[in-house]
Amino acid sequence: GGSENSSSMTNDRNKSRNRKSNNDDADADGDGNGDGNNDGNNDGYNNDPYDNTAAFNDKNDSAVLSRWIVRRFERLVTTAAAHERRALEDLKVRHRKEDSLISAKLEEVSGAVAQTSGALRLRREQISDLKRRKIEAFKQLAALETEQSQLVKLEQEAAAAKRELAKAEQAAATAGADKELAATAAALDRIQRRVSLLRKEREQAAARAEELSALRMKQSDLESKEAQIQQVLSVHGSTILSLLKHADPVMAKSSPTQTLATAATATTTTNRIPATSEELKGAVNRALAALKDMVQRRAKSLRNAQAKAEVAKSRLEGAQSDLESTKREMTALAAAIATGMHAAGVGGADLALDSDVKRRRGERRG
Repeated sequence: GGSENSSSMTNDRNKSRNRKSNNDDADADGDGNGDGNNDGNNDGYNNDPYDNTAAFNDKNDSAVLSRWIVRRFERLVTTAAAHERRALEDLKVRHRKEDSLISAKLEEVSGAVAQTSGALRLRREQISDLKRRKIEAFKQLAALETEQSQLVKLEQEAAAAKRELAKAEQAAATAGADKELAATAAALDRIQRRVSLLRKEREQAAARAEELSALRMKQSDLESKEAQIQQVLSVHGSTILSLLKHADPVMAKSSPTQTLATAATATTTTNRIPATSEELKGAVNRALAALKDMVQRRAKSLRNAQAKAEVAKSRLEGAQSDLESTKREMTALAAAIATGMHAAGVGGADLALDSDVKRRRGERRG
């Protein structure tokens, strides 16, 4: 009787131990019953002839114990493999999400760099057009200087005509005074025609001065656009650097599907993504330095052109002043000729006219 009670207690302990061990597997076999076995029931035991309480109670059956240990180890290995596969799938999903985020960021930066490159191309075209206009303006200013030298020659001819007029007035009392006055009047008519021609040239010079003013306004507009382009580059340069700090760990494991359009520079057209963040940072810094140097050179060139335009404008104003003085002298000369033609003897009037001309010439020189 004692032996039967001891055997019953041993069976109860073994059954409890076996059920607890199977339940600890947390349904590692995946059949949905939570017992860790693959027999489809929820009793905590497998339907094999070696996994029952009666057989397990035989402590001397080493083959049964060995098979139980082997099956238990196989279940543990299967569970570990399932957990490893699940962790690997989660890691792949996380990597795909990170790759998608990085690809979106790279596409955004590529669009910004492409837009900046287009703005730079437009600015270079505008600067080329402005340079061409300035060259034309310089040619016109050179022509204006030539016209100014011609104006000086005209003043000399006017002075010679005045001397001839004085001689004609002195010879007016003689019999041939009318003929000489007619020749002098013809010379004066030629001078007046040249004065009218110079007046037209002065109007053309004024139009050129207005064109120079428009060019200066265009220059200020281009300088403001240069400032806007520099601001855009600085903003997207910081975006590239922040993206590299975030993307370096992932880029070391996998390659993004999208590529950077211009590698953060306006002068290259390759679509290769740099291998490291340091390479891309260097490319961005070189592009910004090159753009800054180009902007400084263009600004210096524009300032020099503006200074030359101011000098040309001052010369134009001087030429206009000389032209007005010549016009006043020609008017006085015409009045003197008319007076000489209507008067036969001009003694004191000639002296008064000559002194008036000398006084006006002194005022102009002053």
